[in-house]
Amino acid sequence: MSLIEYFEGNLADAPTLEATPSGKNVTTAVVLVNNRVKVKGEWTDGPPTRRVIKAWGIHAHPLATLTKGASIVVIGKIITETWEDSEGKRHWREQVQVQHLGASLRDRYTPTEDNETDD
Repeated sequence: MSLIEYFEGNLADAPTLEATPSGKNVTTAVVLVNNRVKVKGEWTDGPPTRRVIKAWGIHAHPLATLTKGASIVVIGKIITETWEDSEGKRHWREQVQVQHLGASLRDRYTPTEDNETDD
């Protein structure tokens, strides 16, 4: 069973494009997902959630062309990467393997009372 996650956020830094030893391209990036909270009737940004994403195949190059701060929408499978360090200590981290990637349009318009959302 795979866990699928959908989120929208901004790139924390420029993505990193690398090639595996077998020649496959993979791009890694960190996405900061803002959590909106209502304080005294006003919406404000709460602390962001940090999501590490990896894009393979057709998504690797487009993601690599984006810059820090770019707003993106990600749909992907949650995976756990595990490894052992030189001292034999086991490590793991959760990341999202990109299945769909797109530009976010959220900041491309000015909110009004008619189109304001509660999220």
